Amino acid sequence: MNIQIDTAAIQPMLTWLKNKKEGRTDEAQLREILKLPEYIVELERYADETLPVCTLTLEEVVDFFLHFDEKTFDNPRLQTNQPCFLTFYENMEKMLKQTELFMSLGSEDMALIRRLLNGSLPDDMVSQEKDFNIILLISIGNSQGYPWKNNIVFDVAKLDLFPDRQTVSMVFAHEIHHTFFADLLPNELSSQALFAANFAFEGLAVHFCNNGAVKGKEKKYADLPSCGICDEDFMRYDAEFDALFMDFHKDFERAAGMTEEEVMQMIAEKYEKFEYVSRADGSVHHISQYPTYYLGCYLFGSIDNAFGKGVLLNTLQHPERIADTYNQAAAILGNDQYLL
Repeated sequence: MNIQIDTAAIQPMLTWLKNKKEGRTDEAQLREILKLPEYIVELERYADETLPVCTLTLEEVVDFFLHFDEKTFDNPRLQTNQPCFLTFYENMEKMLKQTELFMSLGSEDMALIRRLLNGSLPDDMVSQEKDFNIILLISIGNSQGYPWKNNIVFDVAKLDLFPDRQTVSMVFAHEIHHTFFADLLPNELSSQALFAANFAFEGLAVHFCNNGAVKGKEKKYADLPSCGICDEDFMRYDAEFDALFMDFHKDFERAAGMTEEEVMQMIAEKYEKFEYVSRADGSVHHISQYPTYYLGCYLFGSIDNAFGKGVLLNTLQHPERIADTYNQAAAILGNDQYLL
């Protein structure tokens, strides 16, 4: 596994933003910057209509950079990104120092990444000579990081979410895990298996690489913290666990009689819904980690905690066994009030 870090697109956009602060807004130059290979990756990824939330066009991206400090946007992906981008804009030099964390990763950090991936993937997958291009980019989407082809992109405007190298390493492992996910499943999935797989995609990465702990399931590694998890989202799910699990149980059964399109629509509308919630102090919080993260961590992490990686990987290859294997794990972990 080889990791290289690409920061080539940071300086051109940083210079453009500094000029914008001084009143020199050059749209033609902006469009040239957005033709850089790193931004092509970003635009390709956010044009994918199968992704949750919404899509972005080149013209919307141009409009955002030209006007993020003076207007609201119809596209929810852009509007949600605006407050944190404005914070970045006012503190660019200070926040860019966070890139030093990414550039300073050493052998100990790589060992942690390998440990997390070895603990979660088949041995032959981790041993592959695979190249990963880590792109640091002044971004316009609402993901702090995501995989796309052999690239993993991190938003420079959100690097304050990475307080230390350990968090960086664990989030790297999370995104790298995603690149192997399709190989963990059989080629053909029933509608019910497809439903469950949408929870496994983020859930496995959260359990294994973020060391996530949720109600009824302890973190995998006692010697490591949980990193890269939105505590506010997960605390909310902990408090709503009974209702959340009951909904999942009903929808898991319903999925067996649905088409693939119906399953994906249900996921989008109920479990990866773009929404804000009100806090007790009257402020508003945007949910960044959907119930798929939390429930997937609980369900598949329970199987791993109860039986180990081998049984979990075998269950993923035979998804018709997910309910039975999870139910056995729930009984072992003392959660037999929550059965599928």
